[in-house]
Amino acid sequence: MQYDLRNTLGKLGHLEMMGAINARIMKYYEDHPPEEGDVDALRERGVALLGQGDLTLAQGDLAGALESYQSELATRDKLAKQDPANLGWQFDLATAHGRIGIVLEVQGKLPEALAEYRAYQD
Repeated sequence: MQYDLRNTLGKLGHLEMMGAINARIMKYYEDHPPEEGDVDALRERGVALLGQGDLTLAQGDLAGALESYQSELATRDKLAKQDPANLGWQFDLATAHGRIGIVLEVQGKLPEALAEYRAYQD
């Protein structure tokens, strides 16, 4: 549901609405952190962090976007390590590396961006 909502509101240019909804979702995960073994809750938290990163990136906050994407990467990494054969987790992990690479590239940190893009391809 988070993906659909983010995609729909983003296409319509409703960043303020996306921000309000995502703030509530992030508050929920702050108050109720997912347990290590709860892969569904961990994945949803990763989606929320992705949304937060996309939102802050759209607002021009590169540092905030990078922080959210790095937190997303840590969450995705936990999932991928729990089930290395799960291609969905591997795809999400690669996507997180790609998002970080985008921000680093925009910041002019090209060697770091390249390292993230390479991790994205592995």
